[in-house]
Amino acid sequence: MTIQHHLGDDLLASYAAGGTDEATGLLVATHLALCPACRTAVAAFEAVGGAIMAGCEPADLNAGAFAALEARLGRAEPGSSVPPASPAPAFAPAALSAAAPAIPQPLRSYLVGPLDRLRWQRVGPGVRRVPLRVGGGATARLLELAPGLKLPRHGHTASELTLVLSGGYSDESGRFARGDVEEATPEDVHRPITDPDGPCLCLVVTTGALRFTGLTARLLQPFIRL
Repeated sequence: MTIQHHLGDDLLASYAAGGTDEATGLLVATHLALCPACRTAVAAFEAVGGAIMAGCEPADLNAGAFAALEARLGRAEPGSSVPPASPAPAFAPAALSAAAPAIPQPLRSYLVGPLDRLRWQRVGPGVRRVPLRVGGGATARLLELAPGLKLPRHGHTASELTLVLSGGYSDESGRFARGDVEEATPEDVHRPITDPDGPCLCLVVTTGALRFTGLTARLLQPFIRL
């Protein structure tokens, strides 16, 4: 596997500094599980951040800060007013044995069963999705596209990140296969076409809706819910 399309430095630096929302952080972390080059970049950003923090003057903590930290780590004493942090959704790794090549951690922890038992929603001809439970303003979902599918030409009302987990697709920016990420902005317009030899499975994170350019697609958008 040779990844051709990586995440931008701005997004990797934001992730290293803890500045991404949950949905975006999930996509970045899943890409890092597949991409040694971006893992190296994040490690460099973390090292720079650590060096900057090491050179800062120490600041006094508020009273009770350590007790609050213990509570968030789940070691609070009975009666503490700060609840422990909620664990990530539990999932038995063995249940995804068939999907393991396509679903790396941490994405696997967000699924509630193997791919063929998830509650897939059909949202258009050859298109299925599974919304993922994430906090923040962005949305995250698994998207499965049928082989040889030509999606309508469209833009975006806000940013969209697409990480290919299996299969592939092509558009005006090139071909995207397993591990590749496409970052789309409101200025981008494209028409993805999936590879003919198998379905394409993606993790998609959006902060807005699609904006179709064709009249027929615009009329159908309320029904296909994309």
